[in-house]
Amino acid sequence: MLVILRRLWLGLRRRLRNFYYAQILGSIGRNCQICEAVVIADPQNVFLGAHVSVNDQAILQSCEGADLVVEDYVTISYGAKILTGGLDRSSAIQRSKQHVSRSIILRQSCWIGAGAIVLPGVSVGEGATVAAGSVVTKDVAPGTVVAGIPARAVKQLSRGVNG
Repeated sequence: MLVILRRLWLGLRRRLRNFYYAQILGSIGRNCQICEAVVIADPQNVFLGAHVSVNDQAILQSCEGADLVVEDYVTISYGAKILTGGLDRSSAIQRSKQHVSRSIILRQSCWIGAGAIVLPGVSVGEGATVAAGSVVTKDVAPGTVVAGIPARAVKQLSRGVNG
C-alpha cells in the first residue's frame, strides 16, 4: 500500500511540475520530463519539443534576446548547463566586462551528457552526443560524438542499418 501511495505522489508531483512549466516556458511539447532541482532562467525564451528529458540539477539559462530551442527527443543529463549568455572575452579591453547572449539549438535526438556545458551560440546537431563533462564552444555536426575541454569530435555515429 505504501509503495502505491508513493508512486501516486511522485506521479502527481511530476504532473504539477509539468503544468507549472507549461505556464512559464515559451513552449513545451508533449511527454516532457523535467526533474526536480532544475534551474530555468528567463523561461519565456526556452522552447522544449516533445519527449524532452531534463534531469536533476540541470541549468537552462536563456538570456534576453537569446532563445534556447530544444527539439524533440533530446536528453539533457544530470548537472548539464546550457548557457546562452556570458562574458565576452573577445574584446580588447577585458575590464569592460561586456556580456554576450546568443541562441542555442539542441537538434532532435541529441544527448547532452552529465555535467557538460554548452556555451552561447552553439548548435548541437541531430543525433549528436556530448560526452559527460565536456565544454562545447562550437557547433557539433549531426551524428557526432564530442568530448573534452574544449569539446572535439571523437567519433561519427552510424546512421542506422540502412545508412
